[in-house]
Amino acid sequence: RGALIMVESRFNGEVKFPNTFFLQSVNVQGANFLKPTNWEESRFSRTVSFNGTIFHALSSFQGSIFFDKANFQNVKFLDAANFQGDVFCDDAKFNQGKFQQIVRFNSSYWQKNADFSSVIFNNQVNFNRANFHQFLFMKDAIFKQGLIFRESEFNQSVDLQSASILNQADFS
Repeated sequence: RGALIMVESRFNGEVKFPNTFFLQSVNVQGANFLKPTNWEESRFSRTVSFNGTIFHALSSFQGSIFFDKANFQNVKFLDAANFQGDVFCDDAKFNQGKFQQIVRFNSSYWQKNADFSSVIFNNQVNFNRANFHQFLFMKDAIFKQGLIFRESEFNQSVDLQSASILNQADFS
């Protein structure tokens, strides 16, 4: 029932935590996941820190709920990342991260601030039908392919100050 601490760990095989309820904090700072990771439908009741982690293969958090702060600062996703249908109940920080392949945040729900400042998206990023209740920060972010927000809702400002959108942005 204690915290899950995997700081600077290296995972050579697949990591599977689907449908897992984490009662305490999860600290995976600086870890390396060499194979696919599956965190689908998981519940994180306390703060989660993946700061500085590198995901070398597909990473899926689809349908997960983060009840406390979700920290993905300076994370590198070298393959596709899936956050479809996720619920972020507190602040979510992805700032200074890097997404090499497509990333999906479709139908995600953000109750507090979402910070994607200084993130580099080398491929398409999808926020279709996402719902943002507080601020969305994308200051200094770089979007090399499509930035898609079809049918998304914003209750506060979206900060795209000094962002570079090198392809197209769709807010239809």
